[in-house]
Amino acid sequence: MPRQARRGALRAAWTDKVAGGQLTVVERLELGQAKTKTLVGLLAGLGATRGGRFSWWSSRARIWRACRNVPWLTLARPGHVSVAELLRNDRVVAERQALVATQEGLLG
Repeated sequence: MPRQARRGALRAAWTDKVAGGQLTVVERLELGQAKTKTLVGLLAGLGATRGGRFSWWSSRARIWRACRNVPWLTLARPGHVSVAELLRNDRVVAERQALVATQEGLLG
């Protein structure tokens, strides 16, 4: 598939999430402890209780360890977000820096 077509499809998927109110943007997601229960509680407060997606700017070991036992949560780095993953999940939770990096990748 041509690069421009992939970018167009990804832009359309992001637009759909924004228009549907399914995108939550946080400044920075911090965990005090690398505990699954802590992460699930934090994401539930943001509205991501099932079919959620969390995107982050840097690979932080605490977040990775906390989420690996949550079957409804998909983790992705900003440059590795696919159209299928966006459409498959009900909710998108993204850090502001991750969203800016994704936006730059779509425009570039």
